[in-house]
Amino acid sequence: MGCSMISLIFLVIGILIIIISLFFIKNQRAETNSNKEYEEDNIELISSLESIEDIIDGINITFNNTIAQMEKKYKVLETKLEQVEMRTSESESIHKKAYNEKQCKPKNTNINSNSDVNHFNNNIVNENVTKEDKNTNNKSVKIKELYDKGMNIPQIAKSLNIGIGEVKLIINLKKAKVRNNLEV
Repeated sequence: MGCSMISLIFLVIGILIIIISLFFIKNQRAETNSNKEYEEDNIELISSLESIEDIIDGINITFNNTIAQMEKKYKVLETKLEQVEMRTSESESIHKKAYNEKQCKPKNTNINSNSDVNHFNNNIVNENVTKEDKNTNNKSVKIKELYDKGMNIPQIAKSLNIGIGEVKLIINLKKAKVRNNLEV
């Protein structure tokens, strides 16, 4: 019985060792599987990040193209606005000249000498044009001074009793003149 008891103890110890060994083997396989799953997850994450980066790059390209198109359209609109403002100011100056010429013509048409009348009208028109040129130069100088002092366009127009379009036109012409002088 002593021998069978020892055999039984060894048998129980052997079975325990086998059970413990199986437990360790199972844990190692679980760790190996979790490592493989971890690596697979990393690969999936990396590919997802790469696809997200590609999408972001595409969005950036589209955004930059849209901005470039908007800038082109804005420049075209600015050019057209400047053209409209120049035409408006030209039209206003033509109307002013026509009005001044009307004001300068004599009301009495019974004058006998047409050459005297024409000479008289030409002198008056020339004087008015010269005065208008001087007034325009004075306005330009005043507008430039006020703009350089930091006043905005509506404030300048209000203080000088002239149109906003006229102020913008004069400022833009001054800027263009400065740019042209710098380029030369």
